[in-house]
Order: sequence, then structure tokens, then C-alpha cells
Amino acid sequence: MNRKKRVVIILMLISSLTCVSIVQVSAESKKRCLTERDAFNCKITADEYMDYYDYERQWNVYRTNWGLVAKDVTKVWTDDVDDKIFILRKNDGIREIDFSHWTGNKNICYKSSLISKKAEELFPNYCQEIFLKDASGNVFYTGYGKCDTFWKHHSQKECRADEKVWKNEKVLEGVKKCWSSNGVFAYVKDNALYMTGWDGKQSMQCWERSEQVKTFMQGKGNQIKEVVVSEAEKGTDYCMFALLKDGSVWGMGKNKHKMLLKPKTDYVENFVQIIPGNVERIGVCEDRVAILKKDKSLWIWGREMEKGTGKCSAKPTKITGSVKEFTINGSKDYCHMLILKADHTAYGLGGKNYVKVFSEKNAKLWYTKPVKLMKNIKHVYSGGAIDAGGGANTYLLTRKNKLYWSGKVSCYRPFYQWANGKTWTLRLNRTPMKWSAAFEKKIGGE
Repeated sequence: MNRKKRVVIILMLISSLTCVSIVQVSAESKKRCLTERDAFNCKITADEYMDYYDYERQWNVYRTNWGLVAKDVTKVWTDDVDDKIFILRKNDGIREIDFSHWTGNKNICYKSSLISKKAEELFPNYCQEIFLKDASGNVFYTGYGKCDTFWKHHSQKECRADEKVWKNEKVLEGVKKCWSSNGVFAYVKDNALYMTGWDGKQSMQCWERSEQVKTFMQGKGNQIKEVVVSEAEKGTDYCMFALLKDGSVWGMGKNKHKMLLKPKTDYVENFVQIIPGNVERIGVCEDRVAILKKDKSLWIWGREMEKGTGKCSAKPTKITGSVKEFTINGSKDYCHMLILKADHTAYGLGGKNYVKVFSEKNAKLWYTKPVKLMKNIKHVYSGGAIDAGGGANTYLLTRKNKLYWSGKVSCYRPFYQWANGKTWTLRLNRTPMKWSAAFEKKIGGE
């Protein structure tokens, strides 16, 4: 046997042993025997599991109690997909806090970056796209590339040439309002609603699209109060909702889970009225729609909130009353809601399960009635990755402008790194994520 063959056999044996080791670590992690660290003065457990691709390993860190993220916060925006939040603080501009940032050998999975000091609103979108709006109605874009939004390319080569727009590039002027949700960016201009991004039917590649920006509700754009889009993977099976100032709700798109309140209709091509009025706020996740009526009562329809039933209903069901605001995120048995009552008390509803969005003292995995979380809250937020634990993060902003977080953050490929952009190699460093007290102090404003 020559030397080359011996080397190949040895490498194959090492590879097989490594794979066994990885499986054993994953099995042990389910028993929670991995390293536990005391971060933010509460228990965080490092866990791991295989992601969608066999070469990709992902660290998950769960926060089962509420931890301080930042102080002196005036506004918060959450990302639908990535483990990021964007905060606005006085004299500090809009700043991104990335919980999933991987810095290599240091094993630090967070990053604080300044996005803009001039913008007054931020709209995070799918795959690290960010839209910014200033007081003059100018909209700026930064991200991987505008090929899914504004630019019409005729080939894959043209599309790739426009990738990675990391500066804040102006794309629109004279915009009155903006919304961004699950791969779709919507804005009002010239009394019409414009939408760009994934439309729920067509391909992700822009050169296969007939239109990049579509127009809706001409003559009614200035009456729109809010636009939301349901969660879905890879731009399929979306449904979209527009709430008007008169309290009416309009919907279009894929009528899955009876979310458009039309049981016999599969797809609605344009916005149609589904609720005549009396609605103040609207929220949507992958399979449920929630509305806050003007009498402060909270209603929901789509997939039933009972865990594991899988049944869907086009009949709205009342959840609770005296509601100030709410958020809804996730899907199926991972759906959860945050509810803020008029007395500034925050409640949770739905699944604790995999994402652990409720505090550790709440032992149950599923709640059909609101569970008290924290008092003296000003606003509630939720966001995070669309995966098995979709909508993994929840945030509470107190009346003293302190921002707290609970949920799950992920760090991709801590064990594998790309070599020359073509191949991957295994790294045997299994150190869990580390959290820095100095970083908490820095972003906490102390």
C-alpha cells in the first residue's frame, strides 16, 4: 500500500470518528449537560443541534429569564429573521445589536454597530436588508443587493454585480410612510401603496420577475395606517394585510389557514376588504392573524391557539381585553404572543417550548391564557429566525427606557469554517459562547 492510499484511509477513519463524536455531543446536549454560564446574572444554557445542512453546525444560547440589553432606549426595531435588534438612543443614533455575530477564535457572539445618526426610522428586512427613512422622506438601502427590490437585471451576472451594498444608498424620495416585514418592503408615495420584494408567487431571482415594484390602492395610500406580511420561507405562501385609518382591514395573497377570512378562496390577487372597521392594530405570523379593536379587546384567527390541534378557523376568537399593544411571532406550536395591558403589565401567550420566551418560573410549555411576565413596561417586541423555533426572541422596554431580552440566539458554523470560499474544514473548538460584562456595561450606557 503506497503512502497516498494510507493517508486517504487515515483521513477517512478520522472523519468517521469525528462524526460519531458530533452525534454524541448532540445527544448529550439534549440532556443539558453542556457548559452553563452565569451571564447577565441569570442562567444561560449552551446547546447545539444540526441545522438544515449537514455541514453546518449551530450553537444556540437560551435565555430563560429577562436580561438587560441596553439603557436609555427610545425606539426599538426587531429583525424578522436574524438574531438582531436595532435601538435608538439619545445622541447615539440608530445602532445594531447583533447577538449572533461570530468573531472566530474569541467565541464572542455579539456586535454593536452604528447604522445611522441622521435617519429617524429603520426597517429591517429579510437576509440583512435594511431600509432607512429620514425626516425629509428619503429612503436609503443597505444590504446584500437591490436585485430583489428595485433593480431589474437580465442575467445572474448582472444580479451578482450589484450585491453587497454596504453603504446607505438613496433609493427613494418623497416617501410618506414605510413598512418592512418578511422579505417585503412597502411604502406610500403619491397617495398609492407600493410593494417590492418577494410577492409570494414568483422566484427570488429578479431576472425572472415581470415587475420589481408593484402598485396597490391607488388613491387610498394616504389612508393606510399599517401594512403587515405573514411569515413564510423563500417567498412562498404569503398573505398581506393593510390597516386603514378608518379601522378597516384589507388583505391579499395566499389564503392559507383561512387567514383572509375567505374559506373557499385559495388566492386573492389584489387587496380586498375583509373587516369593515373598528380595528386599531393588526399583527400576523405564519399561520395566525391578531387584531386589536378600538375597544381594546384582542382577537385572533387562523390556526387555533390550542397546542397540537392543527385546526384552522376563519372565525375571530377573543383573547383578552384592556390591551394597549401586542406582538405575535412564530408558527404552529412555536407561536407566541406578547400582550401589554393598559396598566403597563406585560403578558405572554402561546408556546414556551423550544424558544423559552417565558421566564423559568413558568414551567408549562404552552399557555392558552395570558401569563404575567413583567410590570412597568412601555412597549413589547418580538423577532428572530424562522426555523423550528421561529420567532425566538422577545423584548420588553420598561417605562424607565431599559430594554430586556429573553429567548434564543444562534451562532452559525463555530465548528466549520470556509477555506478559500470553496471547501469547509472542521474545527474542534467546542467552547460555548461567552458573554462579556464589559459589553453589557458599554451598551447599557453606564
